[in-house]
Amino acid sequence: MLDFVKKSFKYVGLNYKQYLKIDKKLLRPSKTASLVGNINKAKKTFKYRPKTNLDQLISIMMENDLNNEKNNF
Repeated sequence: MLDFVKKSFKYVGLNYKQYLKIDKKLLRPSKTASLVGNINKAKKTFKYRPKTNLDQLISIMMENDLNNEKNNF
């Protein structure tokens, strides 16, 4: 999650630490340190191949939001 936030803010040239504050009291307790997805079963079973990596996804999402904001003014 933090990696996504960092990359999204970097995309528009901002430092996420200046805009984001994490209140640790609001975080859910977790029994696992981190959860990581694995698409190997989907690749094997369904011949799934992702077409978009994280950086491309962020670019698509940010460009869409920036265009929406520009069109609202």
